Amino acid sequence: MDMAISDSYNLAVTCAEDGEVKVWDYCRKKFIFSKRFEGQANCIDLLRRSELNKGRVCGVGYENGVVRIL
Repeated sequence: MDMAISDSYNLAVTCAEDGEVKVWDYCRKKFIFSKRFEGQANCIDLLRRSELNKGRVCGVGYENGVVRIL
């Protein structure tokens, strides 16, 4: 459904209709991690890099109005 590209690492984060969020290393062409949640994921965005989050935090929006911070 949506994809976000990290400005800090060689990572892409995707979300799907089945609620699954996946992290990919696009330079090495490798899948890194996935987690499935209830509901249909509609959108995803990475938070701006800071000293606290190190560019590794994203928000995922679901059709039921839930926003998960991962």
